[in-house]
Amino acid sequence: MRAFLIGLAIVVAALVGAYFYFSVPEIPRAALEAKYGVPPSEFLTLADGARVHYRDRGPKNAPVLERRTVIRNRKGDSQRAANHDSPC
Repeated sequence: MRAFLIGLAIVVAALVGAYFYFSVPEIPRAALEAKYGVPPSEFLTLADGARVHYRDRGPKNAPVLERRTVIRNRKGDSQRAANHDSPC
């Protein structure tokens, strides 16, 4: 029983140490916008108030390519999660 408790303490200590070693502090939004929000970056505010960062790249007269992301829930049903259209 004593060996089990010592082993359990070592595993818990290793997990706690790994958490603190691999955790990354959250970067403030202002710092990210200052670093990545320079032109040609633009921001779009969605209906729910969320801000989306995007860059419109490529020739201005080229056709728009659309990428869609689909998420499957636990029941296997798919639903469209995001539509990554270039804003026009």
